[in-house]
Amino acid sequence: MRDVFVTTANFKRFLELAQELEAPAGMGLAMAAVVGRAGRGKTTAAMRLASVNSAIYCRFCDWWTPTGLLREVAFLLGGIRPRATQRCFEVIQEELARERRLIMVDEADRLSLR
Repeated sequence: MRDVFVTTANFKRFLELAQELEAPAGMGLAMAAVVGRAGRGKTTAAMRLASVNSAIYCRFCDWWTPTGLLREVAFLLGGIRPRATQRCFEVIQEELARERRLIMVDEADRLSLR
C-alpha cells in the first residue's frame, strides 16, 4: 500500500524547514542539511515534497562530477544540460530569478569537496 503517505512529526519539521528555505531571499535560510541514519525517511520526505510542491529533487550519482550535478540541476530547472559550468550557473540563476524554488540534492554528502 505505497499510495498512502503518513505525515509524521519529523515530516512536519521537514516541511517547516522547507518553508523557511522558500522564503524570499534574505528573509530566511539560504541552505540547510538534513542528516540522519539510513532508512529514516529523508529521501521519501524530499520526494514527497517535490511531488506536491514546485521543489526540485535531484539524487546525486557517484559518477557525477560537480559540473555533472550542475548540469542535472540546470536540466531540472530549465530543461537543458549545458556543457560549460558557467552556462549551468547562468541557467540556474535565470530560472531561479523567474521563480524562487527549493532545490534538494539527495546524497549530496557523496559529492567531492573539490
